[in-house]
Amino acid sequence: MEKCLQEHKAVCGAVSNFPPTLPKRVINVASDPPSLYIGSGKRCPYAILSHCWGRNKLKPIRTTSDNLSDRCKAIPWDIMPKTYQDAVTATRGLNIKYLWIDSLCILQKRKSGGPSDPDSTKDWLEESLKMEDYYGNATITIEASYATDDTIGCFAKRGPPNAPLNRRAWCLQESTMSARILSFEAEQMTWQCFCFQANELVPGGQSLPLDYVWIPPLRDMIAKSRGAAIDYVQGFKKNMIWDAWRKAL
Repeated sequence: MEKCLQEHKAVCGAVSNFPPTLPKRVINVASDPPSLYIGSGKRCPYAILSHCWGRNKLKPIRTTSDNLSDRCKAIPWDIMPKTYQDAVTATRGLNIKYLWIDSLCILQKRKSGGPSDPDSTKDWLEESLKMEDYYGNATITIEASYATDDTIGCFAKRGPPNAPLNRRAWCLQESTMSARILSFEAEQMTWQCFCFQANELVPGGQSLPLDYVWIPPLRDMIAKSRGAAIDYVQGFKKNMIWDAWRKAL
C-alpha cells in the first residue's frame, strides 16, 4: 500500500488530493469499541468495505435516525456481524483510523411496520449519489470477496476458490472506482491497484502491462453516467434513464 501511494500517483492517485476528504460519516476504529464519527470535511485516510448484505433474514446492523446518537457514542463489538468485525481488524492492521460501511454510515429505513422516516430517505438519496466519490477517494477498499453475507467474515477458512462478491451488481462500480483493493478470498488474500498485483502465492507481485490499465477510462465513463443516477432518484421514467446511461457508456 505504501509503495502504491508513493510510486503510483500518476495512475492510482485518488480522485482528489491525498489525504482525501472523509465521507459524511465514518467509523472510528481507533476507539474501543468503534464509534460513528461525523466527517465534517476533515481530510484523513480511510478504508471502505465492499461486501454482500446477503438474502437471509439476518440483515446487517443499521444506523437509523433513531439510533444515530447512540452509534456516535459506541458500536458494540458483539452486535457487529463477522464481516464488519474483520473489516475493523483489517483497517486497524493497516494503521488507518477510519472505515466506511454503507449500512452504518448511511441512515437506513426503520424496520417494516414502523413510522415513516423522511430523514433517512433524504440521507440515503444524498449519500447514494456520493458512493462513486467515496470509493474513488478511499485509501483502500477491503473486499469481503468470499462472504455470501455478513455473518461469514473476511478471514475465510481456506478451500476451493469462490467469490460471491463478483456476482453482485454494485461490485462493478465499487471495484472500478477503487484505486487500491485488498481482497479477502476463499483461497488467499490478494492485492491489486492499477499498476501492480500480488497474492500469497506470489508475494513479490508483478507489475501490470500498460495495455492492462483499462480501468481509468472506465472510471471516466462511470462518472459520465452520474446524470442517469440523479435522474433515477428524481423519479424519471426507467426507459429514459436506461437510454441516458447507455449513451454515457
